[in-house]
Formats: sequence, C-alpha cells, structure tokens
Amino acid sequence: MRGRVGLGATIGVSVGLALVGLLILLPRARLGSFYEVGDPLMVMGVPLLVVGLAVGAVLGMALEQRRGAGVLTHPPRGGVLIFGLVACGLAVWLFLWGTGLLGTPR
Repeated sequence: MRGRVGLGATIGVSVGLALVGLLILLPRARLGSFYEVGDPLMVMGVPLLVVGLAVGAVLGMALEQRRGAGVLTHPPRGGVLIFGLVACGLAVWLFLWGTGLLGTPR
C-alpha cells in the first residue's frame, strides 16, 4: 500500500503494538512471570493489532480523500477486501472466544 493509506496502516499497527506492550506485556513483566502470556496475546493482542491496522488505514483513506477530489485513485481489490473482512472476523471471534461469550470450538 502506498500513500496516506499505507502510512495510516503503519501508524495503526505501531499503536496496536504499543497497546499490546502496555496492556499485556508490561503487567506480566511487573509480575515477573511470562508463563501464561500466550493466551492473552492471542485473545487480546491479535484483535488489537487488526483493529489498529483497520483504523489507521481508514484514517489514511479519509485524509487521502480530503486531499484529493474525493475519489480514490486505486479502488480496493477484491482479494484485499476479502482478506480484510476475514481478518476482522477472526479478530472479533478471538476476542469473543477469549472473553467467554462464545463456547470453546469442538
């Protein structure tokens, strides 16, 4: 991705990584135990990264439209759109499963 969309996505992933470090890794480091850090990283870390990426890309797209004529020069391709929807769906599923709102998959 190029332009402001790519820049926004990069900033979003960076903010997501910072939140993962602040909300998951820092408390574990203060307790001195990284024994059970894998589950929180999957349940909360992956959704934070996906949401950060999506929000950053949307903000970058909004800035790109504001700068231009309001029309995207390169509309999103079908594969990218499907990949994004699957990633967001997986992030929501992981979050709901981790919080106990969905049952364990069998």
